[in-house]
Parts: sequence; structure tokens; C-alpha cells
Amino acid sequence: MNRAYYHLVIAAIFFAVVLSVYLFWNNTLMRVSGEVASLASDITTKNKTFAETIVAEKELTKLSTEESTIQGYFVKTADVVPFLEGMQTLGSSVGAKVTIVSVSTNPLPRQHLELALRISGTFDAVVRAVGLIEYSPYDVTTTSLTLSSDPSTDPKVGSVWSGALTLQIGTASSTVPVKTATTTP
Repeated sequence: MNRAYYHLVIAAIFFAVVLSVYLFWNNTLMRVSGEVASLASDITTKNKTFAETIVAEKELTKLSTEESTIQGYFVKTADVVPFLEGMQTLGSSVGAKVTIVSVSTNPLPRQHLELALRISGTFDAVVRAVGLIEYSPYDVTTTSLTLSSDPSTDPKVGSVWSGALTLQIGTASSTVPVKTATTTP
């Protein structure tokens, strides 16, 4: 019986050692599996963030193109003088004389120029000049237009027409927005 007891004790010790090794291995495996799951979650989050960054960069590129198109409808503050000269050229291209009466800036309700013009010439030339100015590729709002005629002393010319035109022209700052660099993970 002594020998059976001896085998039982050795089997119990062997079982205890194997059980301890198994529990240690199982505990290590669970800890590593948790770390792997955490890393997989981090990778998924980073990939999602990366994909969102790529979409945002594409949208930003698209919006910057659209922004430059929209900015073209506004007179830059540095380009006011060439713009005014262009207004005078528009009138002369249809046979009218455009005179700048006054120019002022107004920030309310949005930043714009308040422009008063006097246009003189034949009725046709004055109306065409007003049309060219109103439909120019800028943010133009006509606030008032008054047309009047004065009989000419020259019967070939007929009546000389003049128009008093006041406009609001949208303006934009000449500064270029600073682009921020994006980094990818």
C-alpha cells in the first residue's frame, strides 16, 4: 500500500504542476488575446481616421477650387482702381461715357463698395452701359437708377441721355488664406 500511496502522491504532484502550467499558459494567452483585440481596435480606429482624412483632403481641394471661383465674383480691395477703370471701359465699349461720381466702402450688412456713376450718351448707349455694368461678373446690386434726357443742340445727335446709377459691389480681402498641412498616420 505504501507503493500505491507513493504513486498517488507523485500523480497528484504531477497533476498540480501540469495544472499550474496550464493555468499560467491560459492566463498569458488571455492577456495577449486582450492586447491583440485592443491593437486590432486601435488599427480599425486609425484606418477609419485615415479614410476620413483622405475624404476631408479631397473635399478641401474641391472647396478651395470652388472658393477661388466664388472669390472671382468679388472685387479684391487691392484691385479697386483697375475695377473702376474697367467700369469706364465697359461704358466706352458701347459708346457711353461713364464717370465715377463717388466710391465708398461699407462693411454692413456685408463688406461692399458703394459706387455712384454718371453715364452719358445716346439712350441706347446709356442703357447698354447700365446693362453691362449690372450683369458684369461681380456681386452687383443696383440700388438706384435715374435716367434723364437733355435736348441736344445738334439735330443729328438727338437727345443726350444721362443716367445716375448707384451700386453696391461685393468686395473681398486681398489676403490669401493660410492652408494648413495635414498629416497621415
